[in-house]
Amino acid sequence: MGARYAGVVAPLVDPPVTVVHPVYVVSDFGRSGIRPAGALFYEPAYQTVVRQMAALVIATEGPVFDDVLVRRVAEAHGFGRAGAVIRQAVLGAVDRSVLRTIDSDGRTVFWPAGTTPRTVVYRRASRTDRKVADIPFEELVALARTLDLDNLFDPDALEGMRRELELERLQDPTRSRVMRAVNMARTG
Repeated sequence: MGARYAGVVAPLVDPPVTVVHPVYVVSDFGRSGIRPAGALFYEPAYQTVVRQMAALVIATEGPVFDDVLVRRVAEAHGFGRAGAVIRQAVLGAVDRSVLRTIDSDGRTVFWPAGTTPRTVVYRRASRTDRKVADIPFEELVALARTLDLDNLFDPDALEGMRRELELERLQDPTRSRVMRAVNMARTG
């Protein structure tokens, strides 16, 4: 059985034919002129900087899960982990106009301006930049739509997704999440 990638039919053998996807980029606060200062994080006046950082992460990495957003800002300040106070400060700094949805796994997703669950595209990333668990479900569905799902049985569809995600193997819970994305792409 073959797979169709962006209009090209390719057998499911090595080397696979792949689609060129946009690249997922991790936010670079320094390059953006933002200088995190951990000692000032809890100061009310510093919330302007936290607001800028949250906006940058959403614009650069979005759609992005709330916990990923909190982690990026916390790590930039040298915090080893983000407790409730840090989480509240970061999420409270997100502009109210930012689109928020709840992912199929129950996590909040923040969407950059001009992007919606219907218009999102998959962005390739190295496994060190973004784990599959941190890819919003709608983005996995967008990736699945690049495969010729009408001509693929489930194992071939999963194999195509595994290759596109650059994974050695699909294991639960990733396997079941990817299969849900394939099924969603098939049904609409």
